[in-house]
Amino acid sequence: MCAKILLLSDPHYSINSLEAEKRWFPGIYKLLKSLSKDSLFSSILSYKYFYYFDNFIQNSLKIALEKAWRKDNQYDMIICCGDMTPGICEAGVINLRAKKEAMEFKQLLHQYFPKTPKFFLYGNHDIGYYPKYGKPKGGPSIESFRNAQELYGNPFYSLKLNEYTLVFICSSLISFNDGVQHPELLRLKKEQEIFIKQILEETDNNILLFIHDPLFLDNILYLLIPHIHKIKATFAGHLHLKFLGKLSKIVRPINNFFNLQIIPSTWGLFGIGRGFCILKLENQQEFRIECIN
Repeated sequence: MCAKILLLSDPHYSINSLEAEKRWFPGIYKLLKSLSKDSLFSSILSYKYFYYFDNFIQNSLKIALEKAWRKDNQYDMIICCGDMTPGICEAGVINLRAKKEAMEFKQLLHQYFPKTPKFFLYGNHDIGYYPKYGKPKGGPSIESFRNAQELYGNPFYSLKLNEYTLVFICSSLISFNDGVQHPELLRLKKEQEIFIKQILEETDNNILLFIHDPLFLDNILYLLIPHIHKIKATFAGHLHLKFLGKLSKIVRPINNFFNLQIIPSTWGLFGIGRGFCILKLENQQEFRIECIN
């Protein structure tokens, strides 16, 4: 029996991202401020720009869900590979506004697919992260993890579907190394490592691995390599564009061993390459993936 899974990633569903966008796109914000010496007028310009940006993000998700529903409204499950919302700058879902965005995102999914089971991965925007450049203004915390767990379920888990074992792991836990400030998260990271080791040892074959940021697969190669023959494919988000997934296989040849598949963002990269994927698990332990723009 064929199982069909709708794969989404990086919707970044936002209703008021002004503060976050100032941080992520300082050049645009400075340009808007420079257009007027009047600080009030400059603030209005900024608000209008990012208001339309939020609308674009929301509409892109609605268009993707509408296309997915028209394509086939009988999915066995929906999997979203992280960054459901932008969070609060780099601190994740830590206040009521961020929780409201997450709830609106889930309600929108329910509106289109009310009876379809939904599964989630934590993205860096969901639980916080440290930026590569600039002074950190957030980072993961036990609070953001608790909120994410309340909204999206556990950070790592597995489930069976037909002849496949679907394994979900948290890339933010893999990369986490601030055990002094957050010992609870370090303990959670170790629990995930034990989980990965056990599930790989106990499963004979046909593993589908799901992770938000595929760049951190390198950090757990010591766990994955002994069982690489069991992993049929790895599905990830974060890169927003399927093209970048192909490029990553050239830059990082190890990704070829994982049969890495990048799920495009529903809004792509500023409108370029947006879409979603449909994963079909066929009989005889085979699968097909169809990406739709």
